[in-house]
Amino acid sequence: MNAYYLCDKKNKVALSFGVLPQGWGTIVGMADLPYEMVSDLNWAHYPDHAFLTEAEALVMGISAQSIANQKQLAAQERWELIKQERDNRALNGGVNIGGKWFYTDPDSRTKYLGMMLLGQNLPTDIAWKTMDGTWQPVSPSYAALIVQSVAQFDSALMKIGEIKKAEVFASESPPTYSITANFPKTFLESVAS
Repeated sequence: MNAYYLCDKKNKVALSFGVLPQGWGTIVGMADLPYEMVSDLNWAHYPDHAFLTEAEALVMGISAQSIANQKQLAAQERWELIKQERDNRALNGGVNIGGKWFYTDPDSRTKYLGMMLLGQNLPTDIAWKTMDGTWQPVSPSYAALIVQSVAQFDSALMKIGEIKKAEVFASESPPTYSITANFPKTFLESVAS
């Protein structure tokens, strides 16, 4: 994907984009871009600016270092959003065990550990309310399964986050890099689909 630069008449890079909009008009269909980069951007609103490809920017005398700096800043901003998404999923996404979704907030995680540590001393009448509002009986082995599933979920989130970090910093167009792609589905995403 090409990167495009919104430059002023003094050839200073102002913003970068991954897709040039049709007719040089308002960017549409780029919901993953930060709001401040797409809010009502229209060619007519910027008569003193021009969209340039990276090659054109270099020809116009915009330094490769300026372009690299712009990409680095955009990648860092995107990485911060990716970390927020990863952490939100860890705390609010839930973990699916056999079709039942269990909460992954800190209080629930602590309670799962407590039930697991009780082992055979766990009362036999324990049931846990799942994210869909139904109740699931919890035995010592089921409590251990919940803890193991949460640990695997956390590990997957961290691994995917690191892959996304490498990809966004290598991207030719960091602002268009998807924040949510490839992360495990959350409870809300599963019920919406």
